[in-house]
Amino acid sequence: MVSHVLGKFTNDERKIIDEVIKVSAEAVLEIIKNGVQSAMNKYNGYSAIK
Repeated sequence: MVSHVLGKFTNDERKIIDEVIKVSAEAVLEIIKNGVQSAMNKYNGYSAIK
């Protein structure tokens, strides 16, 4: 368990994390520009796992 929690991400996990960070930043900008409702409509249901 400890090695899983403290271990490095796999390449596949890293790709997902990078995508999530990118989309999260876009969602924050959407909130700032157009409000929470717009961001919820645009990003709720999004999945980085394809």
